[in-house]
Amino acid sequence: MEDFDDIKESKDLLVINEEMKGLLLIIAKWAKFLSIMGFIAVGLMLLLSFYWLIFRTSLTYISSTRTGTGIMVVFYIIAAIIYFFPSFFLYQSSVNIKKGLKSVNQELLTSGFEFLKLQYKFKAIAIIVGGIIYLVFILITILIALNR
Repeated sequence: MEDFDDIKESKDLLVINEEMKGLLLIIAKWAKFLSIMGFIAVGLMLLLSFYWLIFRTSLTYISSTRTGTGIMVVFYIIAAIIYFFPSFFLYQSSVNIKKGLKSVNQELLTSGFEFLKLQYKFKAIAIIVGGIIYLVFILITILIALNR
């Protein structure tokens, strides 16, 4: 019973040794790289949406093609907005974890892990919503195929 009390009292204490610190710093570097790649992808999506908006709209003369172009513009802008948030959360996580470890600041380290949690939570919700949307499209496709 004494062992349980000792564990319960020391539950809030977490020791990060040098090996763990080194691993977390490497993880933070890779996370920063991935987040910057995410920001570049967001920028490319926005550039592509402007391409569709400016060049494709001016080249199309058929109204239905313009509607398709408008849909592509909206699609790329929405995709860029959605993709921005996990990249931002991952970037903030990497910066705060690195600063927290270098300055031995528990609050910054905790903040870094909170941003990491937000990034995973956002991605999980996006996967769930995306899966539901795919299921709805599959059901609609099946219903349309059955009615023909």
